[in-house]
Amino acid sequence: MNTYELTSPERKLVIWYKVKELFEKGYRQAQICRETGLNKKTVKRYLRMSYE
Repeated sequence: MNTYELTSPERKLVIWYKVKELFEKGYRQAQICRETGLNKKTVKRYLRMSYE
């Protein structure tokens, strides 16, 4: 799925879910950054977020 085809809130939800999924699989923050192409601060922010 190309996340750029989604609207901003939908894209953020998909990326948030992917970050959470990788973290639960045991990936470290640096690995998640490489896998998703996100900045380290962004990954850290997504990991602190809840679904709400």
